[in-house]
Amino acid sequence: MSNSNMILVLLLLGLCCLLLSSRGSGGLGYRGISTYVLGMRVWKFSNKIFGITLLCSSSILFLFSTNYAFNEARFRGLILIFIFFSVGITDLVTLKKYRKKGRMNGK
Repeated sequence: MSNSNMILVLLLLGLCCLLLSSRGSGGLGYRGISTYVLGMRVWKFSNKIFGITLLCSSSILFLFSTNYAFNEARFRGLILIFIFFSVGITDLVTLKKYRKKGRMNGK
């Protein structure tokens, strides 16, 4: 799979998570640590945050790939870094928002 195809897949995945998050639990979406800790009521919010961060990360990756030449191994490493960044930011923001409001069990 070429570099531009990988970026396109990440963009589409982020867009799907962002748009399908309003459907509620089930289907395509991100279920992370915050969902297990706080319950399924944070599903919509965590999917929106994950979709936004994945869209931003893949856009930044697209800008890097057009301006700099990367070999295949380094580019795949950057993709993994950006995916882990998206996952980490999603869980941190979700946990911080719901714990701050005193909603430990997702209510």
